[in-house]
Amino acid sequence: MFRDRQIPEDPIPVEPSEPQLVPSSNDNDIDMEQEQNPFQSSSDCNPELDVVFHKTHKCSSSTIQNIMLRYAKKHELNVVLPKSGNYLGKAHPFRAGLLRGTPWEEAGLHYNIFCLHNRWNGKEVEKIMGRSNHQRPVYFTILREPVELFR
Repeated sequence: MFRDRQIPEDPIPVEPSEPQLVPSSNDNDIDMEQEQNPFQSSSDCNPELDVVFHKTHKCSSSTIQNIMLRYAKKHELNVVLPKSGNYLGKAHPFRAGLLRGTPWEEAGLHYNIFCLHNRWNGKEVEKIMGRSNHQRPVYFTILREPVELFR
């Protein structure tokens, strides 16, 4: 299902946003004829190939994970997967060694997506998700409002 393959250079189509008005030299007036569009063409928007998503409990993270897995399947990207199950280090923080012996690790595949349940260990994630050209993947998470936990 997941193969070591590059995504074609075709950008993801992006609907142009509403044009934004640019203030004229007089700060109080708006020049209605000058408009800006942040996406001049679809070539200005390129998909990210390597993404790390740190799941946070009770923040719709399983929904985001599902979207990422579907995206990976559609674009034939490689997902960091354990040998069995859906946890990357359930009882202990994630270690790159957990992938030892998996068919995809033995094949030397480059991982594109890290999004399964795990106990976070950034240094170990970087070991498997780092890129040869020294460009880091995109990292993101979802946070819930923490103050409510302390009331």
